[in-house]
Amino acid sequence: MFKKGLVCTIFVLFVGLSFLPCINGDIINYNYKIKISENKTLSSFTDWWPMFRHDIGHSGYSIAPAPNTNIVLWNYTAGSSVHSSPAIVDGKVYFGSMDYKVYCLNAINGTKIWDYTIGHPVSSSPAVYENMVYIGSNDIPGLNGSNLYCLNSSTGEKIWEYLTGDDSYWGVYSSPVVADGKVYIGSGDHKVYCLDAMTGAKLWEFITYGEVCSSPAIDDGKIYIGSQDAFVYCLNASTGAELWTYVTGHQIQSSPTVVNGKIYIGSDRMYCLNAETGANIWNRLPSFLFSSPAVYNDKVYICDADNTMYCFNADNGMIIWQYTTGQGDAEMWSSPAVADGKVYVGSRDGKLYCFDADTGEKIWDYLTGYYPIFSSPAIANGRIYIGDMIGDMLCFGQANNPPNKPNIYGPDNGTTNVEYTFCTDTITDPEGDSLYCFWDWGDGNNSGWLGPYASGQTICASHRWAQPGIYCIMLKLKDDYGMESEWSDPLCITIVENQPPSAPSIDGPTHVKVRVENTWSFISIDPEQDNITYYVDWGDKCGGAEYYGPYPSGQKTNLSHKYLKKNVLIINALAIDSHGAESQLTFFEVEISINRAFENNKLFQQLFRRFPLIISILKHLI
Repeated sequence: MFKKGLVCTIFVLFVGLSFLPCINGDIINYNYKIKISENKTLSSFTDWWPMFRHDIGHSGYSIAPAPNTNIVLWNYTAGSSVHSSPAIVDGKVYFGSMDYKVYCLNAINGTKIWDYTIGHPVSSSPAVYENMVYIGSNDIPGLNGSNLYCLNSSTGEKIWEYLTGDDSYWGVYSSPVVADGKVYIGSGDHKVYCLDAMTGAKLWEFITYGEVCSSPAIDDGKIYIGSQDAFVYCLNASTGAELWTYVTGHQIQSSPTVVNGKIYIGSDRMYCLNAETGANIWNRLPSFLFSSPAVYNDKVYICDADNTMYCFNADNGMIIWQYTTGQGDAEMWSSPAVADGKVYVGSRDGKLYCFDADTGEKIWDYLTGYYPIFSSPAIANGRIYIGDMIGDMLCFGQANNPPNKPNIYGPDNGTTNVEYTFCTDTITDPEGDSLYCFWDWGDGNNSGWLGPYASGQTICASHRWAQPGIYCIMLKLKDDYGMESEWSDPLCITIVENQPPSAPSIDGPTHVKVRVENTWSFISIDPEQDNITYYVDWGDKCGGAEYYGPYPSGQKTNLSHKYLKKNVLIINALAIDSHGAESQLTFFEVEISINRAFENNKLFQQLFRRFPLIISILKHLI
C-alpha cells in the first residue's frame, strides 16, 4: 500500500509540473486581464469618392458632410489645365492633367505624394480600387495615345497599360469604373472594353458606331453607356452581349446614372429610361447636355451646355428649380455633386457654385479664374475638391484647428510582462471633430491610429514591456481632417524584472487519522508584494492538484484536507504571484493511519490494562 501511494505521489509531481505553466497561465490571465477602455461612439466609416460620379451607379451623391463656406484650404498647381475630376480615397487625391501626368496629393494639405508621366494629355477621371488607380489618356491621331493605365495607388508605379485603337479624336476620354475584379471603359475607337482589373487582360469588347466618351455605369450585372452614335447601350457585364439600345436625338457625351431601376442621361434632351427594357419614361428639352446627372432624394441635378443648372423631379421630369450661372467661353461640362443638402458644380464662367439642393438658392460661389471649369467636384470628409483650367486642384472646407494637446496619466513603475493601463484627461477638438489617438510606448512600439472617439471623452489603452528599463509614453491626437495635436508631455514608467515568491513554508500535523479533516498552514512572501495563489498537491489523488487563492503576500493561509486511506504521502506545494512567476516546490510528509475504535472505548481500555498483550495482537491483525 505504501509503495502504491509513493508511486501515485511521484506521478502527480511530474504530471503536475508538466501542466502547471499552462494551467497557471489561464488562471492568471483570467483574473488579471486588463481591458482597454475604447468607447468607440462614432463610426469609423468614411464615405470616400473613389471614382467619377462617386460610385459604380454614378449617383453623384455622398453621405459625407459638405462645407457651407467657400474657404480655400489649399490649392496645388499642375503643369497645365485640369479637366479630370478627382477621386479621393484614404486621405489621398488622385487626378490627371493636360500636362501628361497623373497626380496623387495629400488630401489634408495638398502636398504632392507622387506623380506619373503618361506622355499624353489626361482628361479621364481616375477610379481607385484595391490599391490601384485606373485612368485613361487622350489621343493625338497617330501617336498611340489611347491607353488605359493601372498604377499603384501608394507609389504611382505603373502596373500595366492597355492600348485601345488609335486614330481617334478623343482617345480614352471616358472614365473607368471597376467592379468585381473587372474594369470597364469606353474609347475613341468606338468600343467599350472590359479588362481584368489585376492583369489588364481583355475579357471582352463591344463595338458601337461612334466614339465613346461617355463613362459606364453598372447595376445588377448590366453596363450602361452612351456613344456619339446617339445610342444608349445596355450590355451584359460578364459577356458584353447587347441587351437593349435606345436612340436619342444627338451624340452622347454625358455619362448615365442608374438609380431605382431608371437610367438618367443627357444628349439633345434629358432622358429617363427603364433600366430593364430601355423604354422611355420621360424626356425634357432644356438644351444640349455634356454634363452627367446626379440623382438623390427623387431629384435629378444636371447642367445644360449653356449655363443653367436644373433640378428635375426624378419620376416625371418636371422642373423643380433652375439657376442660370454666368456666361463663358465654352460649354458647361462640369457635373454636379450632392451632399449634406447641397449641390456643387463648376460652371463655364470659372466659378464653383454651391446651391441648396431643395430650393436652388445659391449659398456661395468662388471664382477660380476666368476660364470654364471642365472638372467635376468630389466630396469627402467635409471637403470639396475640384480642378480648373489654370491647372489648380483646389480644396474647399471649413477652417480647421488641430486638436488640443492631450494629457495622460497612469502608473510610474511596474514589472516585466505585465499589462498596464494608461488613460487621458478629456480629449477635445476646437471644432468638435471626432478624434484618433496614437500611443508611443517608448520601446519602439506604438498603437497606430486608434478611433474614432468623440471629442469630450476620455480614452484608455494598455501595454506591457518585455525588458526592464525606463520607458516614456506619449500620446498625440488627429482629427477627421488629419490635423494633429502636439505630443502630450511624456509619462515615464520604470519597469523591473518580476521576482517569483518564496517557496511556501508548510506547518501542520505529520501524523493524521483516516477520514479526519486536518489543517495545514501555508506562508509565502512575494518580493513585489503581489497576491499569491497556492498550488497544492495533497498526494492522495493522481492529477488531483488544486489551486487556492489569491491571498496577500506573507499572509498565513490555512487549508484543510481529509485523507481516506492509510498511507504515507507527500504534500507538495508552490506559490504563484499575480504575474505568473512560480516559486520552488515545498515537500511535507504526512503519515495517515486508521482510527481504531477500540483504542478509545472504555471497556476495551480496562481489558487492555489487565491483558496488555491483547492490544499488540489486535493492532497486528487490524
